[in-house]
Amino acid sequence: MNSEMARWFPVFFPFLFVGMWLTVTSLLGVMSGWFELQRHYPRGEEEPLFKRRIGSASMGSGVHFRRVITVAACRSGLRISASRLMAPFQRPFLVPWSEVEAEETRSFFVPMVRLRFGRPEIGKLTIDAREWQQLSAYAAPQTMRIGNLTVEPATNRAVGAGLLAQWAIIVAVAGTFFLVASSSQGTPLPTWLCYGFPAIVVGGGQLIRWLMQLR
Repeated sequence: MNSEMARWFPVFFPFLFVGMWLTVTSLLGVMSGWFELQRHYPRGEEEPLFKRRIGSASMGSGVHFRRVITVAACRSGLRISASRLMAPFQRPFLVPWSEVEAEETRSFFVPMVRLRFGRPEIGKLTIDAREWQQLSAYAAPQTMRIGNLTVEPATNRAVGAGLLAQWAIIVAVAGTFFLVASSSQGTPLPTWLCYGFPAIVVGGGQLIRWLMQLR
């Protein structure tokens, strides 16, 4: 029986993988509130004034996306879309400027902006504050005057300090884990290696993220 299963496994594995992938991405569409938002708002086909692939974002009940979502500022509103590979059933939707409200927040020390869609609220999206500043510059003037899109500008220093704090905590946790884990095996790694390796790897990622926000 085992040999028979092993023989047919290469044939059925692609179908199993695709089925699991579609199930997971569909579940994320529900948990993030994407399906509810696309049901409520139209696709929107107008030419964007400015668009940006978002480096780090979260939607709904804590669903995180990294470089999957693209946000475009159009004349009539904000258009949200996702990579078809990562979100095959999540179609783009356009939220009118009058139904977008922004508020300042922080995520792990980094300045962020939480966007609430709909009145009453239908869904929400949280992105880096610097990315929102670039997008909101193209909002309809009458909407900006209302003040529901205006947030305090995030300075380079504030963003850099937040990313540095993230780096320090991640390095401390990862380095301690490597040190304790290797010591428990009787062959402790050098302390400089336990903390130096994550410091370089995480530091490189944080530096790239900071530089991308300066664009």
